[in-house]
Amino acid sequence: MKKQVQNSSWKITQTSANGVEKRGEPPYEYWGGAVATPHGYVEVFSQKDWTALNFAHQGRMHRRSIRREYTKRGLAILAGRFAKEIVEVGA
Repeated sequence: MKKQVQNSSWKITQTSANGVEKRGEPPYEYWGGAVATPHGYVEVFSQKDWTALNFAHQGRMHRRSIRREYTKRGLAILAGRFAKEIVEVGA
């Protein structure tokens, strides 16, 4: 049987948090997933008083930790700014 592989691609023109969802059960709920930005994907995690963002760029992993919880929308904004900062300004 032949392997059936299909490749696709599309342009990411704006930041999207469609890959971020609420996980866990109360009181251990958290937001987690990946935010698509025009610069690449940012992995995000946010719970009660701690947020982490990870972004791989040019062979380096960049991490930002913040002592605060963010909403899904807040994570999308934060991730977009973080990726843009790394790409345009550097680390």
